[in-house]
Amino acid sequence: MRALGIAVALVGLLLLTGCGGPARTVQGDAVAASSTAAATVTTTAKSAALWSIPQKGNSSQMMSVVGDVVIVPEGTGVVAVDRTSGAQRWHREVKAPNGEMFYRVGDGTIVLTEYVAGSSDPAPLEVVEATTGRMLWQSSASAVVAFGQAVYTVDCTGPVSKQVCTTMRHGIRDGVPTWASPARGSVKKDTVGAWHERAPIEPAYQAISVPDSDPYVLALVDTATGVVLPGRGESHAWFAVGAGDALAITDSEPANGRSECAVDVRTTNARDNTLRYTATLYSGRRKSGDCQLALGPIFGGEFIGTGSRIAAVTASGTPQLFDLVTGQTIWTGTDPGSPLDGDDRSLLFGTFADQGGLSLFDLATGAKKWSIPDPGLPGYPQDPKTIIAGDRVVVGAWIADGADKGPIAVVYDRDTGREVTRYHGWLNGAGADWIAIGVTADAGSVNIEFH
Repeated sequence: MRALGIAVALVGLLLLTGCGGPARTVQGDAVAASSTAAATVTTTAKSAALWSIPQKGNSSQMMSVVGDVVIVPEGTGVVAVDRTSGAQRWHREVKAPNGEMFYRVGDGTIVLTEYVAGSSDPAPLEVVEATTGRMLWQSSASAVVAFGQAVYTVDCTGPVSKQVCTTMRHGIRDGVPTWASPARGSVKKDTVGAWHERAPIEPAYQAISVPDSDPYVLALVDTATGVVLPGRGESHAWFAVGAGDALAITDSEPANGRSECAVDVRTTNARDNTLRYTATLYSGRRKSGDCQLALGPIFGGEFIGTGSRIAAVTASGTPQLFDLVTGQTIWTGTDPGSPLDGDDRSLLFGTFADQGGLSLFDLATGAKKWSIPDPGLPGYPQDPKTIIAGDRVVVGAWIADGADKGPIAVVYDRDTGREVTRYHGWLNGAGADWIAIGVTADAGSVNIEFH
């Protein structure tokens, strides 16, 4: 079954290299006293919200803060409010009937795209100033991929089964094309990193689907020039990223029936089309026993990790850090775990991909900083909501019974795993110094509280 690639595409309008060597096995109980979290201190938040506004509509995206404004997605639109007062600064609504709006934050801008289920028509694209909503430029495209300094537009013609696509790179603030001519093919949105509505850092080379055969094959495009490098790789309708100037392609459904949860990685030198290495990693397993079938969030094109180093699972089900450039495992853990989140300092693993206890690892060394019991992750099909920001780890969870039954957002200290505070309500976003909570109000409506 290759249908997952289609499911990913439907939500995909947007979007520590180092020397290899023997992997280090990190013994969880031998790293330091901090490997086990301090006694949990449950503190229900007492401070009043800075402001509260009604939630309008539903969105799969979480809120963001850009300077002194808060970006609130509403499904059919996006509203920006003043961080201090909650007063509306600007607002955008979808133009297409039955459309859904997605946003990415990049270089002081908000990239807005629209998606209409079942439609192959080009969709509107707007890039606006984050603080004022002032239009910087607009266009339309079959698909859009946003990076921190650039926006890629994909334009396709012809019937869906025989589409011919080209990609152009634009400066994110002025929309000016930066390549001499469009690249043949459709650039992919897959990246390394958990970005939480921020536009990813633009890599030197990005995977692109090119029409050299039927079905399409994959290559790398030089993001500085738009030149597609000669190396090619077979597309398996899963994920592909640039690992330096090598093309790394994953296949989460090996055809020969090998071990369940296996994820094949085939990496090709993009300049001379020679094979660099093949490897087998493993995806997380849900509590039900089902494989997650991806090396990142459920149905996501993001690999948890940073640079060329990604989080994965070993054949025995324990965490590992793998370098896509060298094909080497950097370190492995000892206890079962599935990657949930991470940044350039830490990796967060759950006992399962959708539920279970949480453990935080130092990305560079593999040392387990702490472990805590399951805070109440809701389980599949919901994607676990976790955010690593500043000196905090924030988790959206659920209290199953009792007087406090319902959704909660728990804030943990990043260094120790100690619970700092918790809020009753749905986690709608968090940063180093803020958190947004959805709280049920009268008649079942929901208010967004900003703390």
